[in-house]
Amino acid sequence: MHCLQPINCNNRALRHLKKFESLQSEAELLLTDFQEKLQSNSSDVRFRLKLHASQREMFRAFSRKDILEAVTNGWVIEMNERSNNKIIIVMYFIHTGPKSYRPIHLVCVLNSPFDWEVITVYDPRSRSWWWGNNYSERICWCAEQLEEEY
Repeated sequence: MHCLQPINCNNRALRHLKKFESLQSEAELLLTDFQEKLQSNSSDVRFRLKLHASQREMFRAFSRKDILEAVTNGWVIEMNERSNNKIIIVMYFIHTGPKSYRPIHLVCVLNSPFDWEVITVYDPRSRSWWWGNNYSERICWCAEQLEEEY
């Protein structure tokens, strides 16, 4: 598949990037603080997978270890606010073998700064036309109706 409306998607990508730039510092701080608490095994941090994410983890061949590694070492590529919740997409490259890495995206809802739930997990290569070359910048929205599968 490919982008069906490149002009419209390019315009939306520019608006989306501008919006993210205004939220990027906050998103990075939230992730960094969460990662530090998670690595310190703090009792006041919660990290779990919603049912959909648990199902997708198996279907998409990601282990819990992969997911934990991604949230512990990954970086923010998107942040949105919906219904008073912050939604953050964390990206990481999972090491799969000598000189071999697999991209992973975690879509997380923040119930609070130290209470994160993974809504879904996916390999962005499954919809490569949505993403730029490094899978960190979304460039296409024309097939957004397919997002329900995520």
